[in-house]
Amino acid sequence: MTTWRRWVFEIRAPADEFLERLGRGLAVRGIHVEPGEHFDLILRGFGARAFLQARWVDEGLEVRAKLKAGLFSSKPALERVILDAGREAQAELTFEKGARRA
Repeated sequence: MTTWRRWVFEIRAPADEFLERLGRGLAVRGIHVEPGEHFDLILRGFGARAFLQARWVDEGLEVRAKLKAGLFSSKPALERVILDAGREAQAELTFEKGARRA
């Protein structure tokens, strides 16, 4: 079964830089990350797959995920890891941007 999730990260950094940091954070957590053709990133972990796409919205950078699960998979675990890595990337970019102004 396919599930769609959406997160908005309040940040004003380049989307490519955010996706790079997100991918690194996911790889460190044991998620297999690869670039996609129709989506920005394709993830595999916990027996599930996720296809991520980032785009700008009024509130910040929106990350939409199309999640597909296998028989013995954990979509909630993959969702949680994506959210945690996204928050970490957001914090890194926000901190660096604030440090540059000082």
